[in-house]
Amino acid sequence: MKVKLDEIIDALEWVDADTQAFLNTETGETVMWMEYGDNDIDEEELEDEKYIRLPDQFEINEYHMMESFAYDRDERLVNAIKGSGAFRRFKDMAEEIGLIDDWYEFRDNCYRERAEEWCESHGIEWE
Repeated sequence: MKVKLDEIIDALEWVDADTQAFLNTETGETVMWMEYGDNDIDEEELEDEKYIRLPDQFEINEYHMMESFAYDRDERLVNAIKGSGAFRRFKDMAEEIGLIDDWYEFRDNCYRERAEEWCESHGIEWE
């Protein structure tokens, strides 16, 4: 079975403290499970061996992505990521200094790399 890498990436982008993503190894589909909200699947079903949990928010670590981007680009971005509200300040500063498109490209590449690494570590082929 081959999975669509773009679907894995899309699922990773939705993962946060209250949302987790899983891959159904029989169908190749991703399933989202939310702590608060309506789910298409029961939590007990996710314990079935056919479901593999995708990386969580700590394994993805978008803050680390911002750090890597900032330290390689501009001191103003480094300053923007300090303290609470870092994500908003970072994006605002990236927009202000004309690096927002570069940021989104960098971020997309990071998610792609993380998805590929995850698939490889689980022996899953992708297209």
